[in-house]
Amino acid sequence: MKPALWLGLVALLAALALGIVAQVAEPRIARLQRAAELERLRVALPPALEFDNDPIADVDTQIVELAPGISLRETYPARKGRRLIARVFKVRTQAGYSGAIDLLMGVRANGEVINVRVLAHRETPGLGDPIEESKSDWITRFTGRSLSNPDAERWAVSKDGGAFDAFSGATITPRAVVEALKATLEFAARTQPT
Repeated sequence: MKPALWLGLVALLAALALGIVAQVAEPRIARLQRAAELERLRVALPPALEFDNDPIADVDTQIVELAPGISLRETYPARKGRRLIARVFKVRTQAGYSGAIDLLMGVRANGEVINVRVLAHRETPGLGDPIEESKSDWITRFTGRSLSNPDAERWAVSKDGGAFDAFSGATITPRAVVEALKATLEFAARTQPT
């Protein structure tokens, strides 16, 4: 009977110690997660925009289907006073060659793309991964673009008669990204506060 009591006591003490460690570590983990999220958002919301709100605190996590297979996951507004100056959209397209592609896209209030980055994908290395900024500058070519630059009808890969080049041997991946970005810009235009 004594070994069972000792084992129970040790288990109780271990659970208590884990609980204390979790309580102590939780605020630090939350701060680190917030810092990582802010760092990711800086690509799409550079400090030069001079927003004065906390986009992370104001995040809208409502999932919206933008088009078949394309969903808006999160929206981070950047405001100066009460005026919306930009939004960052986390978007997922399921149309990648190897599955989902997660994107982060900053859009000014006037509909101009601030920046786009790929957050996650499973595309084939050497074939579909040039969507990553570290592999090629392809994703940076959307900076400064809008639904009027090029016209909305030209928001497609060149193989489909559009304005955006694909990369050699891989049309599915760039097509998925371009379609997701166009759907996001259309959503931004429809939902832009007046």
